[in-house]
Amino acid sequence: RNKPLGDTAMLHSTLAAIPSFAPVHLRVEASDSYTYLYPLELMNETAAQNEDLFPTFCPGYQAWNTLNHLPDIPDATFRAVVSPNVDTLYTQGWLDLRKEPQVLSLPSIETTGDRFFVMQLLDLWSNTFASPGTRTMTEGGYNGGGDAGYHEFVLLQPGAELADVPDGLKIFKAPTPTVWLIGRTQILESDMDDQTAIHAFQDSIQLRSLSNWLAGGPANPACHAMVPAPKVSPDAVVENRTGYKFFSVGAELMATNPPSPPDPAAVQTLKDIGVEAGKPVVRRGYLELPPKAWPAHSLELVLNEEVVNNGWFALSESIGTYGTDYDARAVVAKWGLGANIPADAVYYAAPEMPKTFDGSSFKSVTFATPPPVNAFWSITVYEDFFLVAAPDGYGEDVCNIDSKKQKIHENSDGSVTLLLQPDKPPGPNANWLCTPPGKAYTLEARFYYPDEAIINGSFKMGAVTPELYSEVEESRRFQFGIPWSKPSPEHE
Repeated sequence: RNKPLGDTAMLHSTLAAIPSFAPVHLRVEASDSYTYLYPLELMNETAAQNEDLFPTFCPGYQAWNTLNHLPDIPDATFRAVVSPNVDTLYTQGWLDLRKEPQVLSLPSIETTGDRFFVMQLLDLWSNTFASPGTRTMTEGGYNGGGDAGYHEFVLLQPGAELADVPDGLKIFKAPTPTVWLIGRTQILESDMDDQTAIHAFQDSIQLRSLSNWLAGGPANPACHAMVPAPKVSPDAVVENRTGYKFFSVGAELMATNPPSPPDPAAVQTLKDIGVEAGKPVVRRGYLELPPKAWPAHSLELVLNEEVVNNGWFALSESIGTYGTDYDARAVVAKWGLGANIPADAVYYAAPEMPKTFDGSSFKSVTFATPPPVNAFWSITVYEDFFLVAAPDGYGEDVCNIDSKKQKIHENSDGSVTLLLQPDKPPGPNANWLCTPPGKAYTLEARFYYPDEAIINGSFKMGAVTPELYSEVEESRRFQFGIPWSKPSPEHE
């Protein structure tokens, strides 16, 4: 997730920023077309930067069709991406399917135990077209490959066909010849001190060409490296392009990456403003959007697309599978590129951008019932969108609470209360989520393999509230043996 703009008072719409001498309908179409093409160009730039940086962190490996298993849990010094999670270890790979199909091999679901995992596959328009993993290999349609279920998948580029499908292989027809694989493997409590088991699990995730798979050959060598932060983020590169450059890149990319989904209306709108796949773009005034027009407009789209749940907000209800909701697709690309589809993970953040909480104050979050998930849930604290180092004795290196890595204590009525404060509450049964003293922070909640109640929003998030004295609070603290901690001055 990229940083939001800090001064919302200066926001202005893309439409208003396009030169006023352009005909109104062309100004509207140029604005819509920028939103339409933005995810395609952002994904392509992300792939290009990966190709450029790959020799620096994975020397000797090919940048394409190579999996990189990130070996370490991010800590508070990690800066490669913003809002990193500490619940899973990532596997990433950029796949080029033009030369030959690729086969993705995963561990059989019977061998995974309690460990949740998902291998998300995105086309170059940022749509998720498949998610093999715990959910789909048990109940989501990938469980028909014999007694063990499908656990090997062949990826074909658009238009490609297999005359004979080998037994045990499930076909994924990628909408674009370029595919981004983002894998997430759950970190269990036992992995915190010894990561041998999770690294072995990562190594069982393999990629090889179809011809090599048919010949019984080995997997493509996989890298195991942390990814450095780029000097200039992909979104900054895309957003600093002139309008003419932006639309020229978009036209070039569409020639090899057909619109997904096929949408004659969007393609016609592009044609109306002089942008066609594989053809040169003529310079026109209404194509020249000022450099800051899109970042401002994207935050306005967040406010239109966001889903609010008791003070927490999600970017969109349609993450990953947008159809023709191009505003939602652009919003997620800008603020959460690569987010899972809701069936695999639901994300909520608090407070609403660009607000923050005060790390020195005492706050709490109470869920009426434990969040209903099939895998696990977590809440992570971020300072300026990066992880916060936890104090000694917290149990994790960063301020994070995880329903599988920590014991979550329930109240006598079955509710769950989390205490958000910089110092450890003295009681033994407190669910403590540490916060950075004297610093502003934000929260992100993640629900992996959630029940339908979380997906459809009927499960109510616990509001983040000040820890103020009440008889109910006194009773709860007495139950857990937690003496009352003096509130911060803002609550006195």
